[in-house]
Amino acid sequence: MKTNFGIKDIYFFIIFLVFSLLALVLFSNYISLILLAYIVVTLFHPAYRFIASKLNRGSAVAISVLLVLIFLLIPIFFILSLTTVEIKNLVESFTDPVNLGNLQNSIDLFVNRVNELLRNINLGSFQITRDQVNIVQAVNNITPEQIIQVLQTTLFPFLLDTASFLGQVLFGLFLFIISLIYLFPNYENLGNVFKRFSPIEDKFDELIYQRFRNTLKGVVSGTFVVAICQATAVILPLIALNVGAPVLLWIIMVILSIVPIGSGLVWFPVGLIMIISGLGSGNIGSVIGGIFVIVYSAIIINVVDTVLRPRLMRNAVDIHPMITIFSVLGGITLFGIMGIVYGPVLVVMYITLTEIYKQKYLDKKDEQI
Repeated sequence: MKTNFGIKDIYFFIIFLVFSLLALVLFSNYISLILLAYIVVTLFHPAYRFIASKLNRGSAVAISVLLVLIFLLIPIFFILSLTTVEIKNLVESFTDPVNLGNLQNSIDLFVNRVNELLRNINLGSFQITRDQVNIVQAVNNITPEQIIQVLQTTLFPFLLDTASFLGQVLFGLFLFIISLIYLFPNYENLGNVFKRFSPIEDKFDELIYQRFRNTLKGVVSGTFVVAICQATAVILPLIALNVGAPVLLWIIMVILSIVPIGSGLVWFPVGLIMIISGLGSGNIGSVIGGIFVIVYSAIIINVVDTVLRPRLMRNAVDIHPMITIFSVLGGITLFGIMGIVYGPVLVVMYITLTEIYKQKYLDKKDEQI
């Protein structure tokens, strides 16, 4: 059936496009929050479905939201609290004269060994002087005026920004809970809602929505869960070896694995510092511990990535790892931290629409020829 477009149709589509853009602007500040709520509902919906089979819908929603708070939000706040304490302890430890003296002694011993090695291989002209690595002197040279200036230019604005951020977090948490309350009971019908508003065939609507849902599951399970498992597997021996600030190191490794840059930027320097410290102080145990951290971390990261990731991303769209990396990095550049999700989703949606275009237009054209 052939459709003729007139001036009224063009006018309608212009109005439709304008109001679509206005609606996008209206919801732009809350799209990430709604998408985050949708991801959480996707993860917890099996639990909601089980509870709803035993109780009424209202009770199932309330219990499901409570489960999200218990198993997701409360641990996040707890981890952030521990991280704050560790950062405070690190700052106090760095400014403690006794700790500074011990650190300086270890550095001096290591520098002496390096200078002795340079002399033995006839490179004595490259000697390292103590003034070049004198941490105590560098800290003592900081004047009270400099400290006050740093507080005025960095700390006070940071505290104000933190207070404002906490207010935004509380308001966002309220909207997040409201979104959960509406999404839990309507989750299974969202595909039908998408079909009702989409102008293309239902089979293509179903394909798009299924790819969208599977991609979100794949990103969450194949990226976030794998990053958490890798960081946890690496941090356990570091805790056993009494490496400081384990929670902070764990968070940094999770973030670096998600980005994806790699947690090696954490465990390799930690192991290297242990080796250097052991060589400087003559502590063979520290050297062996540092070597163990590097070798063990390199192996366990690959084991988790090889064994766990394919299982978790079983139903996700098969994308080349290089495309995945660049989609995440590009997403972060455009959308910030939520680009970790937006990047792969946009790529998968593009691939899906390309497949639909091929089925709907190119294949039919080939049949006609």
